[in-house]
This record gives sequence, C-alpha cells and structure tokens, in this order.
Amino acid sequence: MKPLLDTRAIRSIEMAALADGVPLMQRAGTQAANWISEHYPHARKILVLAGPGNNGGDALILANVLAQRQIDTMLLVVYPDSNYQSEALQAWQAYTGTRITESNFPESADLVVDGVFGLGLRRPLDPHAQSCLRLAAALGCPVIALDLPSGVNPDTGAVDPATIAATHTLTFLAEKPGLHTGKAKDYCGTITLFDLGITVSDEANAGHLLSPHSITPFLERLQRKHDTHKGSFGCVEVIGGDKGMVGAPLLAARAALYAGAGKIRAHFLAPHAPTVDLLHPELMLSNGLDWHYRPEVTVQTLGPGLGQSEAARRLVADVLRQSPTPLLLDADALNLIAESPDLQTFLLQRPNGTTILTPHPREAARLLNCTVTEVQMDRISTARTLSSHFQSICILKGAGTVIAAPDGRYWLNQSGNAALSCAGQGDLLAGLIGGLLAQHLSPLESALSGVMVHGLAGDLWLQAKNRGLGLISQEILPIFRKILNNR
Repeated sequence: MKPLLDTRAIRSIEMAALADGVPLMQRAGTQAANWISEHYPHARKILVLAGPGNNGGDALILANVLAQRQIDTMLLVVYPDSNYQSEALQAWQAYTGTRITESNFPESADLVVDGVFGLGLRRPLDPHAQSCLRLAAALGCPVIALDLPSGVNPDTGAVDPATIAATHTLTFLAEKPGLHTGKAKDYCGTITLFDLGITVSDEANAGHLLSPHSITPFLERLQRKHDTHKGSFGCVEVIGGDKGMVGAPLLAARAALYAGAGKIRAHFLAPHAPTVDLLHPELMLSNGLDWHYRPEVTVQTLGPGLGQSEAARRLVADVLRQSPTPLLLDADALNLIAESPDLQTFLLQRPNGTTILTPHPREAARLLNCTVTEVQMDRISTARTLSSHFQSICILKGAGTVIAAPDGRYWLNQSGNAALSCAGQGDLLAGLIGGLLAQHLSPLESALSGVMVHGLAGDLWLQAKNRGLGLISQEILPIFRKILNNR
C-alpha cells in the first residue's frame, strides 16, 4: 500500500534531501515536462502559471524545459517580485518563451499547467490568484496541476472555491491524503506520483492508500477446504426494518449471502414484515419485538431500516448489552447512539476493536455534535476521532471513503464512483462486511475488504454504463461474488 504523508512529513523529507544536495526542484520540473511531452505530444501552445513558492519554482523549470524544446510556452508569473530559490531563479532568468501578464492573456491554449500554490498554502486564495486562475479556466483546455491543484488542502481535501479542476495532477515525493478524499476527488483528475528518486519509508506512517492489491492476502484466506459445512462460515444476523423500511435489512442480508456467509438471519422490527424472501429463500426471516440473542449468531449488523422509535432504541440497547459477537452499526443505530448518552456508554463497554461503525457524513456529524460541513472539511480527522472515541473501526463513507482504526492508522479507498450514489448501497456495504466478518476475517480486515470490493463492483458496473445513471442496488450483488472469487 502506498503511504500517505501529511505536509509536516513531506517538509521533513524535503529538508533532509536538500541538505544532502538533492536538486528536488530541478527533478520535479524536468520530470513533469517530460510527462507532458509524452502524454500531450501535440500540444504546441502551453500556458504555465508559476506562483511564489517551491510549486512556482517547479513550474518555472518546467516552462524553461518546454521552451527549450521549441514548444510555444507562455509563462505567467503570478507574483513576479517573489524571491525564488536559485534553481527557479536561474530558470526564470534564462527563460526563452513568451512572458505574459493578465493584460495580454492569451485567447487560447492547448494545455494549462497550474503551478501557483502547493503544500504551503494555508489561507484562502487571494483576489490576484483567483483572477489568474479564472482566466486560465476560461480557456477550456486540459489542466495539469503540479503537486496539487492550487487551493486544495493537501492534508484534508478541502477545496478553495477558486480552484481549477485539473485533468491530471502530477504529485511529488509521496501521495498526499488530501488528494484522495472529499471534494478534492473532483478537482485532482488522474494522479501520477513522481518520487524524485527519494525512498519514503512507511514504517511510522499512519495513512495508506487502499488498493485492490491491499486486500489480496485477506481474500486468499477465504479459500475453502473440502471438510467444511455451512456452520464453518458463520451466521450473520441483520437487525432493522421498521415499517416501510423492510427492504434495507433484506438488501444487507442478501449481500452477506453473496459474500459467502454460511447462514443469514434477518430480524425486522416491523411486526408484519415478510417471513420469507421469495428471491432468496435461503435467508431466515423473523419479525416483531421479541428479539433475543441466539448463540448460533457469530456476527451482527444492526441498523438498516431500523428507524428511530422508542422500540428501536430499546433494541439497540439490548443488542449492545447482550451481544458478545462482532457488531457492525449502521444507519439509524448510529443516529440513536448519537442522541443517547446511555447507548454511547453501552457501546464503550464493548471489547475494543470488535465494533465497526459505518456513518455517512450526516451521521458522523450527529455522533460528533458538529455540522456536515465541518465533517467534510476534514474527513480523515473525523473518522480518526470517531474511531478513537468509540474504540471501534470507523468507515466514513463518501468520495474517498476513510477507514480508521482505534490505534490511529487510517486508509483511503481508491475504488468506487458516483454511480453508487443510490438507495440501498449502504445496506449492501453493511451486509458485505458482515458476510466477510462471518468468515473469520478480523473487523479491520473485513472493513478494508468490504469497502474495496464494494467500490470495485461499482467500477465494473460503470464500465458498461458510461454516465453511471440508474444503478439498481441489487445489480452489483453478483459482481461482489465475481470479485471475491477472482473471476
């Protein structure tokens, strides 16, 4: 898994490399220029925006390299009175391309390179930078961002309103967490890493990018031996489904079935819920207020379609107090816990690391008594705070889903797309994770695997559907099975 480094860690690496005489700026600018020459060989008119810091220095060197290759390179230095480092200053003084200002801004370009601001920006973009970026965006051509799009927070993924959405981001030294979650996912385009010849150790690093390769060792452990029976693969119980919402636990139960769980029970709070699933009669269904813990149950998923009635609150309390099994809490189970100090106490009394929380941003905001905006401004910190406070695995859903562990580690998921923004996907994810957990993966392994597989299923579905419109949740159930079987 690729490590994710925050600004402080990146700065430390930069300082050590510069102390050893490594020409980081020269390497960054030259490698970015080589990438552009390879991937945009027909771009003959390129606009480069250079800012005042190291990011602008990379841009100056890139512009100089492109100009020396006889490419019509137009350079806009956003802050021309800035004091550049020696490498950037030499490139600026030796520049042979066209120098422009806002007053003689070009009417067209084949490509824009955004090198205005990088890691160091910790304030809103000022009016001058906003004006330059707006002019560049109005050209309507592909945009290449150096290190990160100007205005994207490298640590949180928060985005300044004036930020240009990049077609590609060429990032340097190491992956930054902010490029891979939240609003930034819509501004970074395709991300390519240039390590600049620096080896980054991930031994003490808290964050990692979750990739399909990351979960391969977990899925290999699901390979079945001959001498087994259905009880060998656990019993998942899904609990929820108040009036008008019985479909939610059915979806979760079906996902557990397609994930390979040996037995699946679905208990509905609604007293007149179905007693058989005609589509999947393998499922065992029960309903009413007479829930009690069954020793055969090895994993529980609580919350899909549960509602927030007093009966639902009592059911959550009973499960939290009575159940010794690994437990996934989703949807209204989380909303009820957010409103009740007693339920929070019951949750905290469970053994550390045996519970998985799967909030979307609004549910996370309720649990932390903050706003959705605050959650989305720093999704990583939100997930880590929830995980630490409740001593549970936390899966903060959304663009670049964050999986956080109580020990402070976190992962950002790279799979999935907006086609999954439809009713029922949270229920399917909850059931999928429960099904994996029943087959003896740990809560953390199940969370990582479930999130990745769910996203991959959405990606496979999108390949045949172009715009990603109209996904019916159950369509991806057989895709779960295909991915888990490596077929």
